[in-house]
Amino acid sequence: MDCDTAREALSARIDGEREPIPGARVDEHLAGCPACRDW
Repeated sequence: MDCDTAREALSARIDGEREPIPGARVDEHLAGCPACRDW
């Protein structure tokens, strides 16, 4: 997953909207991407 996709999903999560991809995939990306964790 690229950072733009992960951040779009995170934005949806924060806003209480349905995430466009499974949350587990986003969490997996966050675990390995310091830039997205800091975003």
